[in-house]
Amino acid sequence: MAHEHHFLCRFSGTLSTKSSSVRQRMGRKLEGNIHRTLKDAGVDYTLQREWARIFVVSSDERTADLLSRIPGIQSVRKAVRHPWESIDDIVERGAQLFSDRVEGGSFAVRTDRVGQRDRFDFESPDVDRHLGAELGKTGAEVDLDDPDVEVGLEVHYDHVFFYTDDVPAPGGLPVGMEGRALALVSGGFDSTVAAAEVLKRGVELEFLFFNLAGPAQIRGAREVMRAFGDRWLRSYEPTIHIVDFRPVVADIKADAPGEYWQLLLKRLMMRAGSAVADDIRAQALVTGEAIGQVSTQTLHNLSAVERSIDTPILRPLISTNKEVIIEQARRIGTHDASKSVPEFCALDGGAPITRASAEKLDAFEEHLDEAVFDRLIDERQSENLRAWAQRDDVEALRVDRIPDSAEVLDVRTEEAFRQWHIPDAMHVPFEVALDQYAALPRQPEWVICCEVGLKSELIAERMNQNGFDARSLDGGLAALRRRSGEATSRTE
Repeated sequence: MAHEHHFLCRFSGTLSTKSSSVRQRMGRKLEGNIHRTLKDAGVDYTLQREWARIFVVSSDERTADLLSRIPGIQSVRKAVRHPWESIDDIVERGAQLFSDRVEGGSFAVRTDRVGQRDRFDFESPDVDRHLGAELGKTGAEVDLDDPDVEVGLEVHYDHVFFYTDDVPAPGGLPVGMEGRALALVSGGFDSTVAAAEVLKRGVELEFLFFNLAGPAQIRGAREVMRAFGDRWLRSYEPTIHIVDFRPVVADIKADAPGEYWQLLLKRLMMRAGSAVADDIRAQALVTGEAIGQVSTQTLHNLSAVERSIDTPILRPLISTNKEVIIEQARRIGTHDASKSVPEFCALDGGAPITRASAEKLDAFEEHLDEAVFDRLIDERQSENLRAWAQRDDVEALRVDRIPDSAEVLDVRTEEAFRQWHIPDAMHVPFEVALDQYAALPRQPEWVICCEVGLKSELIAERMNQNGFDARSLDGGLAALRRRSGEATSRTE
């Protein structure tokens, strides 16, 4: 049978400085978060809350690690509980526990007595001195400033706790104490680190992910959010909202110069985030932006992008260097997954402008299809984040050539179709195809095409979900025409 351990959860300094009523309220919230975290992980435990700390008793080896990922806890001290009758009992048991650990190194003994002091016939320094003498027999040296091993004791009237580990925890405030925000996540290093920073300030997060590049991007983001959710999001049930932004990307590329593509995309993401935040009653957006980290994040550009919304934007990494962010990603456990997420390159329009004006972005934005934009937000997918992150149900629906047996559906604009199209292709504009694709014949194989392969992929996905055999032309008609010798019989 596994040995039972006591885990002392020390409240963060932030909680300790609050008034009595606020501390009680935060303590109850933290206690609830601990219950939900341990139950979610299937841990068998008991819990006791005191004024400035919480004791958890469990034999599950995962307990300390799970507790150390709960905001509001400053540190988790793993302890073994033993009865005692005299100071000799305490010293003997302490020597048994720590002699092997301190041998050949340095140590410090630190003892606290808990309860009415007149019930003890010794002082705390007496325990430090006697136990220190026993441990010194191993050849270890006392170092009170920087010991290799810190021997911690908490002596109660009839029992003593020996602390064998002190695991650091996030500190801060319990999640749920400071309202709700919507975190924009991409799967990269920055956005999940930013989310972790805001979580430990007591903010309950929902998440917003923009599908910009289809299955490969989704798979990478799921890996990141799986790692993040399993480690940091067990105390509540977060929701992720997925907005398919591929049609928006296609419109940006059609209507604006390349140096503005990325800025327009960021601005439209902020607008979409603001709309979703209003729907879920979130008080702010959270992003992983840092000043000057990339061309789109110059101070001028950050200002121009955010001018289109009223929702506050929290940027916890705004002055953080990239190497620090990457190290934080290692600490929260998302580094390896984020490193493997493919870069989204469909907006490679050249170097972004670094001093954009809000007025210039406004002018480009006027040409975008607001009806499609609003519809994509309204039709977003919203589900439990951890359930979404565990699935692997995305299928690559792209082909780089058109089979002779396939029917072609062109979803570009009327003007683009009239200028040039594949012979015998059926034409249904994208916004109409979103509503009417179900009226198409189901028997033939379909290849859907558009300008760059983003709108067509969305239509192909929806058709396949409804019983069609449909694929999207990879890279769109522009890529097809560049491929020398491919599909010539269908394109000329």
